[in-house]
Amino acid sequence: MRKTILLSICATFLCAVSALAGDYPARAVTVICPYNPGGATDRIGRYFAEALQKEIGVPFNVVNRTGGNGVTGHNALAIARPDGYTLGLITMDIATLKFMGLTELTPDDFALITQCSLSIPGFMVAKDSKYRTFQEVIDDIRAKPGQLRLVGTTVSGPYDLMRLTVMKKLGLKADDVKFVPTTGGAAAVVELMGGHADLAVVALGEAVPQLQSGEFRCLVHSGEGRLAAFPDVSILKEIGIDVSMVASVGIGAPKDTPRAILDFLQKKIDAIRATKEFADFLDVNGFAVGTNSGDAYAKSLAQVAIDGKEAMEYAGYLKK
Repeated sequence: MRKTILLSICATFLCAVSALAGDYPARAVTVICPYNPGGATDRIGRYFAEALQKEIGVPFNVVNRTGGNGVTGHNALAIARPDGYTLGLITMDIATLKFMGLTELTPDDFALITQCSLSIPGFMVAKDSKYRTFQEVIDDIRAKPGQLRLVGTTVSGPYDLMRLTVMKKLGLKADDVKFVPTTGGAAAVVELMGGHADLAVVALGEAVPQLQSGEFRCLVHSGEGRLAAFPDVSILKEIGIDVSMVASVGIGAPKDTPRAILDFLQKKIDAIRATKEFADFLDVNGFAVGTNSGDAYAKSLAQVAIDGKEAMEYAGYLKK
């Protein structure tokens, strides 16, 4: 009798999951963004939310849950009901924040669906800056350690890790530059525009209007090659600095979301990612396409944890 009851319960559960996956989505889906409106993560999220809404026919609503170096938004996703009606933007810093003692979350705490885009961070100055080349910045840092003010996104975020890796490669100390973190790329752009920093490290995609208008100059970026939108901007390797680092943005769900729903979403998102419209969006905005999905996406974040921990150890960020 007991065996019959257990079999009945299991059958009921499996039918419920099957029905959920088969009917999904039947109502609006929330997409959590862990950073402020206007930044690269937010813009990528809104692109896919709009595209998924057009493709599937239900609203995909982006909600910004900011704070805690991205922990607040990622945590909100991790504890959400795993029914497919809460998704989230997964940024690569979730692979490293645990090393600072800011959270116990790691990429293993999410169902990673697919990587969407890669943001290319660069070192930028305002139009009236005396710096015309990145070498001039390096020379000034060596001459006046601790005096240059560099604004960026969150501490231990991907852009911070990029600048730390560059400084380590150059034989500089982490505190040879006064790093001023902000709540996101959009905020860092505002700080540089307001004259509150000597330079900024943000994604080119987060400063497109300023770069196109001449308000900012990007001295160099850390991509693998020159970008179609900014073909005149050198990469670090071209000026003799062997560093290539990008920031990935992907889409994930709570850990126990049914496989059928994850597979459905991955198929839809990957199809959007492969369109010419998305390629054009990336080119115009200075982003690059992300190519990993599922297990490959998880492996890429595992490598971020390894590389990021090394940079954080150099900076003294690791929790004792």
